[in-house]
Amino acid sequence: MAPLKKKGGGNNNGRITVRHRGGGHKRRYRIIDFVREKHDIPAKVATMEYDPNRSARISFCIMQMVKRDTSFLPGYKVGDVIFSGEKSDIKPGMLCL
Repeated sequence: MAPLKKKGGGNNNGRITVRHRGGGHKRRYRIIDFVREKHDIPAKVATMEYDPNRSARISFCIMQMVKRDTSFLPGYKVGDVIFSGEKSDIKPGMLCL
């Protein structure tokens, strides 16, 4: 996760250019792995999390000592296995090459 800087309605000079913005809860940006460079390795869905920066939920996947956040996959639940590679089935969430 990386910190997410707030704009607060100000421009590069710090002057308020858009009114009625600011405040809110402190947010951290969750870095999502959309590419999945590691192929032919199964990944297990560990948790489903709420992401305040997106309208969709995200899933936290673990694969052989690498922990990655991926976008939410409809129809999957905690404990399911995601597979990406040439031998993967054609199902939502599977990345075929």
